[in-house]
Amino acid sequence: MVAALIGALIWKPWEKISNDAGAPSSESSAISEEPSNETTEEATTEPEDTTTEKTEDTTTERTTTTTSRQATGTDIPGLGRQGFTANSAATCNADDEWVYAGVNEDGDKVVICQVGDTDGFYYRGWYHEGALERDVTSRSPDGRSYSMKSGGTVINIDGSALSVVQNGKTFSSTVFDDVATREPDWG
Repeated sequence: MVAALIGALIWKPWEKISNDAGAPSSESSAISEEPSNETTEEATTEPEDTTTEKTEDTTTERTTTTTSRQATGTDIPGLGRQGFTANSAATCNADDEWVYAGVNEDGDKVVICQVGDTDGFYYRGWYHEGALERDVTSRSPDGRSYSMKSGGTVINIDGSALSVVQNGKTFSSTVFDDVATREPDWG
């Protein structure tokens, strides 16, 4: 038993942990050195990954917010009284006129059209290389948000953002560089 006690007093566990020639002043400082080496490595790796992802998301959101602009119909090249003159998929039917128009650098062009002087509205657009027309199922009073529902698919326009939701999950989305709105003609 005395030999075990002497062996315990001679054994210096901190010498395996520390590269210093001298022993640390207390056992607690030797213990704190070991976790700080491991923790520093882990803390440096994990937060950098998380911070990078958050920064990328935040940057994307800021770009989205700052690149869109509210325009008048005359500010958007190719936008006439009924929609985009060079793309019939994004042009209103008959004599109907647009009340919302959005366009981006990817070539996406959409209009929300008013049916005559009624309270009926519909969507016509060229989005991701495809043409589509849908009736508007809901509209915000300010004329900047619209929803078009058909089966399990919903097209949402909210200001400069367009998203396509299928069965509750966002399938695709885009941001318009230029957006124009005008008051409906109630006759």
